[in-house]
Amino acid sequence: MKIDMRQSLPAAPEKVWNSFFDDELETALAGKGGVTRELISEENGPDGRITRRLRFTSKMTVPGPMKKALGSDHLTYDQISVLDPKTHTVHWHVEPPVMKDKIKAEGTLKLEPTKAGCDRHIQGDVSVKVPLIGKKIEGMVAKSIADSYEGGMELLIDWLNAN
Repeated sequence: MKIDMRQSLPAAPEKVWNSFFDDELETALAGKGGVTRELISEENGPDGRITRRLRFTSKMTVPGPMKKALGSDHLTYDQISVLDPKTHTVHWHVEPPVMKDKIKAEGTLKLEPTKAGCDRHIQGDVSVKVPLIGKKIEGMVAKSIADSYEGGMELLIDWLNAN
């Protein structure tokens, strides 16, 4: 399942980029998107890129058949992101706690300058190769990703205006 979202923000890419490093804001944004967020690790590379491992847990309860396949009442996954400050691009992929060989989600977030500020362009692909319920899980993962971006737009814009 493809993800392709574009959101206009009233600030230059550099300012939006700084929001990625405000832990309080990032946690609040995740909450608005219907997930909890936990920073597992962060490493600064010699080239200036930053690699983060974040654990997200959806607040949405999964339906019965998915509970058995996922081993949980809630969708949980680690997101590994490589943030490149030179290009204002984040490359991400998801590592699920179960069915690692059957679930794949990856993509990019790029901040692109515009006259009014910048666009946040999110692209990705979610693939779940599980008979009968794979497409439903794909939909839940894609919805969780989209909700996490859309749910926090007002909060992010308020932060951009205040900082």
